[in-house]
Amino acid sequence: MLSVLIASPGDTQEERAAIEGAIRSWNSDNSPTRKVVLLPLRWELDATARVGAGDGQLQINKQLAERSDIVIAVFRSRLGKPTGREASGTAEEIRHGVSSGKPTHVFFADMPHPSNVDDEQLKALREYKESLLGQGLVLDYVSFDDLSARVRSALEADVRELLVAGSPESANAGRAVLRVQNSRTGKGGQQHLIVENIGDVAADNVRLDIEAASGGRPPEVLEPLEAKRITAHNRIEFLLLTVDQVAPTWKVSYRWEDSSGEHEDFQSLNAF
Repeated sequence: MLSVLIASPGDTQEERAAIEGAIRSWNSDNSPTRKVVLLPLRWELDATARVGAGDGQLQINKQLAERSDIVIAVFRSRLGKPTGREASGTAEEIRHGVSSGKPTHVFFADMPHPSNVDDEQLKALREYKESLLGQGLVLDYVSFDDLSARVRSALEADVRELLVAGSPESANAGRAVLRVQNSRTGKGGQQHLIVENIGDVAADNVRLDIEAASGGRPPEVLEPLEAKRITAHNRIEFLLLTVDQVAPTWKVSYRWEDSSGEHEDFQSLNAF
């Protein structure tokens, strides 16, 4: 599994969705045969506030930036707020990726700006972009579809680079690798949580937990989220009920064992 940090300021909701869609598309096309899952990491879904652990950006750095294997950053018309260490939180995540030697890609919108654009933020963004030009990090996009296509291309190159012998992902050889998704097609509020083992060996003692990652409640679990074994290249399904006021996004944590030891991970899923 490779983690992809989606780094961006707050005016890029559509861009973040396009990037996550590109990651899901790559997984759908490649994970079963290449035995690699790309896990999107987004601060608003995957970071947890902790008192006494430093400012918010330092917590994001610790929980997400350090954990990531790839960094995809995107800007539209804002740079973001300075952190005291970098020009913005997103800039800090970019610097962390570059200094750590991770594949890092930065995309800037070449589209009309909104009518309420903040001129100071736009100026700061242009100056920041200028500072990156000499580092070969910068690409423009002219639409959300263009951004998605460019991200797919970047991810394909990154995966090839990271899967060489000695890369972090080579440690997955001879291991169980789990991928989680939901059906999102159930009737009467019912959905299936699908857990797939795309690894080489069986995953034993699989245990899952679902919590709300945004406003609302988690789905109702209709059966224990446990499996004694999921053999290699197979999957199981659990029945869920999306009751009233269910959260639009869930965090699914899971643990399992295989011949190499105990493992744990999590994914964020959209409810609908």
